[in-house]
Amino acid sequence: MTKNCCRRFLAPCAACCHPLAQQCRLGPSAALDFELDGQPWKSSFGKPSGLSARLLCGSTAAFVLLRVGLFFFWLGVMIWSMVDWVNTSAWVPIDRDDSSPECADGVAGCEQVYYGYGYWFTQLTHWTLLFELVYLGFAAVTTALANYSSLPDGTGDETPWFVSVTWAMQPAALVASCLVFVLYWALLYSPGDEVHAISVVTHGVNFAVMLLDFLICRQPLYLAHITMPLAYSLSYLVFSAIYYAAGGTYHRDRTSRYIYDVLDWSSPSGPSTLSALIVLLVVPFLYLIFIVLYAWRLKCSRSAGVGPAKQTAPDSADVGNSLA
Repeated sequence: MTKNCCRRFLAPCAACCHPLAQQCRLGPSAALDFELDGQPWKSSFGKPSGLSARLLCGSTAAFVLLRVGLFFFWLGVMIWSMVDWVNTSAWVPIDRDDSSPECADGVAGCEQVYYGYGYWFTQLTHWTLLFELVYLGFAAVTTALANYSSLPDGTGDETPWFVSVTWAMQPAALVASCLVFVLYWALLYSPGDEVHAISVVTHGVNFAVMLLDFLICRQPLYLAHITMPLAYSLSYLVFSAIYYAAGGTYHRDRTSRYIYDVLDWSSPSGPSTLSALIVLLVVPFLYLIFIVLYAWRLKCSRSAGVGPAKQTAPDSADVGNSLA
């Protein structure tokens, strides 16, 4: 009786009270529910949004090619990033003590240290670059299969596994790319530093690619799925602490015990505060911005006469399940 009253009360304001509405549902937690309820997966993942329909002349083939193109573009960026990284070096003192000289090319008592592939995988930038690549690969394959495969269309339990993976990865990739962009220019970059092209691409174009992908597609974005970017952020923060505890070092000098100086766990109060700010404030704030952008995308699609995927009328158990 209580659940039914709750559902009826929340039905008119499900769009505004989505997280609360989810608490009225039975079954698995909505935060980990990546099965489409009431909307077919081929329309949701195979058709462009109203924002891009005119740009692509309503062509699903152009939409598929665009997503495939984004994947191969980002694959090229990842290869470029790896090659640039292993060919980058720093001059460090041979004897690490207080009398160590200010090191540069040709200064006595200094040695040249190349970064190496192993350190490439310690950076949040590169974690996110790789995560974006996997997401864009799944998105391209999902869009192609939605348009050209003989797989049956359907909802709920009939949602294919690769659709669920694509859907689950997008919120994390979207927020993480923005987070990398913001944190790099706000915390790591110092005015006057030399700006390299690869830095701009991996700390700016990365977010532009994900934002473009988000705006051109019809994939839904739910408030309940904020768990994905939160889990991604927490995973890296835990990794940085484990890296410190295991004796990991800074790629520039092979001595300092941190990945980034702002995450130096030898003084845990600093990174703990930063971690709390990122997880409790920054990630939720960024996610809410994307929820607003999602609502704007839906409005533009309806104005352009390209509505969201056709849905069946939800019953009381599905109140608040979908905003798309």
